[in-house]
Amino acid sequence: MRRLALVLVLAVAACSSGEGSGTTTTGSTVAPVAGTPLRVDDVAAAVAAVEEARGGTQQYTEINAIPDGVNVFVALGGGQELDYFYADGGLQEPGAPTASQATPFTLDGVDLGAPSRLVEQVQQQFPGARVQQVALVHLPELGLVWGVRSRSVRGGDLNSFFSPDGTRLLSVVPT
Repeated sequence: MRRLALVLVLAVAACSSGEGSGTTTTGSTVAPVAGTPLRVDDVAAAVAAVEEARGGTQQYTEINAIPDGVNVFVALGGGQELDYFYADGGLQEPGAPTASQATPFTLDGVDLGAPSRLVEQVQQQFPGARVQQVALVHLPELGLVWGVRSRSVRGGDLNSFFSPDGTRLLSVVPT
């Protein structure tokens, strides 16, 4: 399953790990774990590929960057969405439409270049944190946000939520 629902990130989880710490930034990817780059710099290209394939501007239910690529969930209306996956410069065909309860959104006021900056900011503010996911979603309590999930060197998860343009930190929630 490619989708990593940010809603699940908000649930309290038992977080204890003996894993090592540290992150590195290399070229166009941020590596939360050696050899597993988080594809934050592919977000804009993924959205452009989806809009080209679908013939124009879309409404979305989630866009997330993970180590394997970028998931782009397109709202179809009627509580349905399509899941596109972008990796290595290419867009895969979507699966069959699936049910969705997510609030659709447009990209008005969204900075698709923000994920790289937000990963760096979280890593600077929380030394040793390993960023595991960056997602653009609409949350009932905050509206449209960039969510950055990171794991501390002690194993606890932290969710940092930023404005759609990536300029304001809105909330930090430990899980």
